[in-house]
Amino acid sequence: MENRGAKILILIVLNFILTFACYAHEKIDNMCGIWVHEYGDNSYVSLTIEKITSSEYLIAYTCSYDHVHDMLEKGIVVSKNLIRIKNNEDEFFVYLDYDRDSVYFLWNHTFPDSVFYDTELKRGTEIFNDELNHKKQKEFDEKLKKSVLYSLKQ
Repeated sequence: MENRGAKILILIVLNFILTFACYAHEKIDNMCGIWVHEYGDNSYVSLTIEKITSSEYLIAYTCSYDHVHDMLEKGIVVSKNLIRIKNNEDEFFVYLDYDRDSVYFLWNHTFPDSVFYDTELKRGTEIFNDELNHKKQKEFDEKLKKSVLYSLKQ
């Protein structure tokens, strides 16, 4: 009887391990797609993330005004919000910001920083969806209007 209990315990533990292994990078998988930052002068930065295996992602990066770091490389998951790309002697990172629903392409550092002028990239569907942008602009205008009225009342 004791042997049967040990087997059941082992099965339960294996079930937990396999379940967590299957869903370990589910948050990263939700961040797959095309990410863009568009500048006013018809310049842009774009990044594409596509899953290859459970710990590897294909990263395509291009910058229209500076083609020095344009690449198509395989990235390895380092942590829940960081993918590492090794290209020759250089090391690049893709930082996934789940709270802001955005990504950053970083060169030789692992956290977005204003010192390095890191650019926040948004989903391509969000940038080029005119209806969504119009709706967000209306919401922003309403909030601004309410805050101005509130400050004038005081």
